[in-house]
Amino acid sequence: IAHNQQFAIEMQDVSSMIGRFFLTDISFKVPRGTVCGLVGKNSAGKTVLLRTLVNQMKKKKGTISIAGWDVHEQFEQMKSEIGVVWSELHVPVRMTARKLNKLYRSVYDGWDEDYFYSFLREFNVPLDDKIKTLSKGTLMKLNIALAMSNHPRVLILDEPTNHLDALAKEALREAIEEYKGTVILVCHEPEFYDGLNARIINA
Repeated sequence: IAHNQQFAIEMQDVSSMIGRFFLTDISFKVPRGTVCGLVGKNSAGKTVLLRTLVNQMKKKKGTISIAGWDVHEQFEQMKSEIGVVWSELHVPVRMTARKLNKLYRSVYDGWDEDYFYSFLREFNVPLDDKIKTLSKGTLMKLNIALAMSNHPRVLILDEPTNHLDALAKEALREAIEEYKGTVILVCHEPEFYDGLNARIINA
């Protein structure tokens, strides 16, 4: 596929399905450095779209590229270019934030330990408490820190404000504003988009 380097994400004529949720002939492009908000009803399949975008669900047809890479053909080579936050953090429950830092540092060449610890301090995330003891809000903060500390070119956030208090939401908004890459954001709180200069796509 020939990719236009102006765009961080290109989805062309993509169809995908899981259960009763389906996408049909979806096409859109997201310019580099853009914050893009996906909005729509809860049943609109926004999470299906995101999971298809990052190769967690196989598309039936069409082409997808992220940062110039073909997602289907080259995912292993390009996965470090993407940071993803789902509604739940899937890591071993006996791990701690400090141990996760050590793990991620060994996996990602671009892992920024200083950024990670700074983020956790700002969000008041404990370093040595086991995952299984953390509240849902604290887990979401840790989830976001893990996604952003590799400085990926593309950041995908699926309902990142869930379980966050007002101060944490504002800190997250500031982190997104300072982020230099491209953001795809699904959020059920329309006011969170305020100030982000987001491009809105109705899904």
